[in-house]
Amino acid sequence: MIAFTQQLIEALVIGSARSQPLVMLIDDVHWSDASSLELLQHMASHIDHVPLLIILAYRSDIGFAEPWLNLPNSRRLTLAELLPESSAALVQSLLDGEAPVGMDLLLEKTQGNPLFIEAVVQSLIESGALVRGPTGWQATRPLSEIAIPDGIEGVITARLDRLAEPLRETAQVAAVIGRRFAFSILDGIAPSADLPERLERLRASDIVTHEGDSYQFSHALTRDVAYEAILFARRRELHRRVALRIELLYPEKREEQLALLARHYLLAEEWQQAFDYHLRAGRQAQERFANREAIALFERGIQINHELATRQAAPADLQIVELYERLGVLHTLLAEYDTAEARYEEALYIVERSGSLPEAHVRLRYGLARIDEKRARFEQAFESIEQALKLGTNQPSAANVACLLLGAGLLRRFGRYQQSLEWGERALVMAEALGSERDQALALKLQGGTYRNIGDMARARELTERSLTLFQHVQDLGGLADAHNDLANIYVDLGQLTIARHHYEAGAALKQTVGDIYGQGMIACNLGELLRIQGEFNEAIAQYAQALAIYERIGSLYMTGVLHMNLGAAHLLRGDFVSAAAHLRPSADLLNRAGAEDFLPELERYQAELELRNGDLRSAHILCAKALETALRLEARAEEGATRRLLAEILARSGNTHQAWAELELSQSILRDAASPHELARTLTAIAALALELDHRAIGRAVLTEAITTFEEIGARRDLAQAQAIALRYSTFV
Repeated sequence: MIAFTQQLIEALVIGSARSQPLVMLIDDVHWSDASSLELLQHMASHIDHVPLLIILAYRSDIGFAEPWLNLPNSRRLTLAELLPESSAALVQSLLDGEAPVGMDLLLEKTQGNPLFIEAVVQSLIESGALVRGPTGWQATRPLSEIAIPDGIEGVITARLDRLAEPLRETAQVAAVIGRRFAFSILDGIAPSADLPERLERLRASDIVTHEGDSYQFSHALTRDVAYEAILFARRRELHRRVALRIELLYPEKREEQLALLARHYLLAEEWQQAFDYHLRAGRQAQERFANREAIALFERGIQINHELATRQAAPADLQIVELYERLGVLHTLLAEYDTAEARYEEALYIVERSGSLPEAHVRLRYGLARIDEKRARFEQAFESIEQALKLGTNQPSAANVACLLLGAGLLRRFGRYQQSLEWGERALVMAEALGSERDQALALKLQGGTYRNIGDMARARELTERSLTLFQHVQDLGGLADAHNDLANIYVDLGQLTIARHHYEAGAALKQTVGDIYGQGMIACNLGELLRIQGEFNEAIAQYAQALAIYERIGSLYMTGVLHMNLGAAHLLRGDFVSAAAHLRPSADLLNRAGAEDFLPELERYQAELELRNGDLRSAHILCAKALETALRLEARAEEGATRRLLAEILARSGNTHQAWAELELSQSILRDAASPHELARTLTAIAALALELDHRAIGRAVLTEAITTFEEIGARRDLAQAQAIALRYSTFV
């Protein structure tokens, strides 16, 4: 898979740089495909913390994307023309000796372009204007009389024009194949008994280079000039013959040549074959997670369809709908939601116009609902799902199952848990009727998550474990990773952190295998939370930092904001208030820009706690009241309980101990109802501490025993140490 290959290369380069400083020099980057550019951007993102220097050489005048320019420690150097003395030194190096007098005047038209200078020198030698004599290089006629073309393309044209007709013809046919061409393909298009000799002469003239069965033009410009010299009609015919030759040579390996065949049939203007191969090549690229290549192929397929439409030979609606739908899926995956929405709408227009393709209609409505869900337009997403289900029949179909699963997830988000379970059960029954074990696994996993929400951990664990078994059976590694993650979350809630950690690590390994970068970040974030609960702050910070790097790279404002918040909380617990503030500040801005509120009460609580630790009780009280108001508005019960505990600490420090006691009792009640054992144990510890001051020692001892037991069970070592310190104070009382 492309994503896994990219990740492997990235890991090898970064690993090598960590063992010793590494310099990478990559030339002609402007010819790179989208996947290679993405890989370069990923590697460049490491340069601020790894001893790695990446030097990229490329032209900037051809509309070339430069995704690394905004990264830290990135610098763009524009190469200026060579100075006259440097040009002279280059000429001397090319000639391996002194140049004739007057050569500097001749080279003024090159404007210090090294490639132009090299081409001019080669042209002078090939034309006989420069010859090497006993005393060095000499001009055969006055250099002032020699005309130099205005650009390098003119020099290359002159060089090719001086070739014998058979050699020039061979170079032009080879140029149609591409900058790199195989002898076996060229021999089938321009067969000749002396073809090997012609290629050897082109190699000797430095027009091409040779390795095995493969040849390559020495420079891309040489290939371009040779190609442009071919008449347009002949060029089309040659592209057609190249495509036919590739089909003939590789009948059993045609799947490996799809993109190449698509390109040649396009340039041959054989529109039907071009459309078919673009669609097939796009499907292949999408399956390999080469998303940008897939998008380019599908977009070109749409353009080809317009050509076919003018000839009354357009493909079937089903194929055009597939193009638009696949583009919608890809752009959604890349979080390019406006474009995705437009592509789905175009497909929907075709479906509604045709009055047929009911399952496609349902799928497209589902795709639009997915975009609304990702944009947090949950009500609108649910309306789209309901509309999609009305369009289809009640008969089992993959599209209906997908809609039911998404609808069940939205209902869970709305807190309509019973209805979510009903929808999930409908999806499960339909998936069983279809015999789709993968959809059954998805339905079971979703229901497990819902039972976790309502606090039925036994049922949540049972269903999630069943989903994990099914994902294993169908070898759906992505689904299996998600099931491990969900199961880990359940074990965290149950206070069984060792088992939870095993599942997080298993899920992380699978996410890495399938190349799911987003999923890797999610599990690293969750594992960081587990480590923070256990008091392993350095390890937690390392996991958060790993996840943050991923989400910054893929541009997720929401998850970047969450990770900054988590890092701020970890530094706060560790007592590093400067670092905590440095992360909490950008977190608020990022979450606001993402339009997300689900983590807002937690973030506001950390901001209040930071002010408290810095000794500013007034600011802490104001921010804590704000956090409590947000938690109440969002009905975030567990967060309300944690916030009331912090408010109690602020009140106690301000001398309002009786009001603080009331807040702690309310916090305890809320957290018991919310089935949050760790946060409950922290509140019980706070109650035990305040009970000493208020002479409620019997109550304090009871809750402290419960808290210590919980901390021991879940392995929360830091919290356990604090509770044990309070227990020592109780031991002084009879």
